Amino acid sequence: MKLKIYQPFFNEDQRSLLDPNFEAIDLRNQTPEEALLREHTIHLKCYEMAQKENLDVWGMFSWKWRQKLEAYSGRSPITGKDICDQVLSNPGYDVYFFNSYSQGLNYAYNVWEHGQWCHPHIIEICEELFPMLGIDYQYLYMPMGLEVFCFANYYLGNKVFWDDWLDLILRYREAIPKLSPRLREIHNGSANYELFPDLWYFPFIHERLFSTLLLKNYDRYSIFSYHYKPVEPHVELLSSERHKKDSVDIAACKQYLQQRKFFPHPYKTEYSNVADRWVDEILEPLQKNKEIHATNT
Repeated sequence: MKLKIYQPFFNEDQRSLLDPNFEAIDLRNQTPEEALLREHTIHLKCYEMAQKENLDVWGMFSWKWRQKLEAYSGRSPITGKDICDQVLSNPGYDVYFFNSYSQGLNYAYNVWEHGQWCHPHIIEICEELFPMLGIDYQYLYMPMGLEVFCFANYYLGNKVFWDDWLDLILRYREAIPKLSPRLREIHNGSANYELFPDLWYFPFIHERLFSTLLLKNYDRYSIFSYHYKPVEPHVELLSSERHKKDSVDIAACKQYLQQRKFFPHPYKTEYSNVADRWVDEILEPLQKNKEIHATNT
């Protein structure tokens, strides 16, 4: 397997933090337009280089990937060699992801519910956006298990995955001007991210579209998922093996929503009834309609 992981740096101080097992990408002269698209700009560069090198699997890890993985997992040290060895020891997958925040599943029904807590309006934007991308809006409400739940953009894949992924993000970029004026203004404004208050919604929707693409193609992709921190037993109730778009296990969803309430909410707020409403008002009626349709055909 020809494998390469690219690692960008944006100023000279970051160069010393790069992993010797990764290939550095010098982005000190990014244009403002490239910087605005963040990881997507880098993914495009990586794709171009990977095609020239005829790579089988490739991806991009940020210059601070180790800091994030170690901080969330409590494991230290983690090296680029550890990542490469895991991929090389498990050949044949379309997608490999390394989740720095698996414990989010202890309390978040999917990446979009988590997004709504952190970035108000993200679901409202995506309800309008998803049909423009050829994605059923129901994927906003689908449970996401360990097989697809991922944050922080630490993933690799083959050309099948990267072609799908970059095409999806291109459609997302093209759809932004087509959003209704109010939602376009919200999307292009602050996403309420405390570290970078002026950052727009694009990187946070981009990050969550990854898990959505995996869920949508769950029966098509072979996925290697690695989680750096154990999760609570009730997370198994969200397993993608249990839930399919046409046959969501409603009872398991409701059981998860009850059991997660025993865990303190990390954002120091009460659990909202958003996910309960998703199940009661959206998924359950859809499921019943499909059962009725199946009976009548």
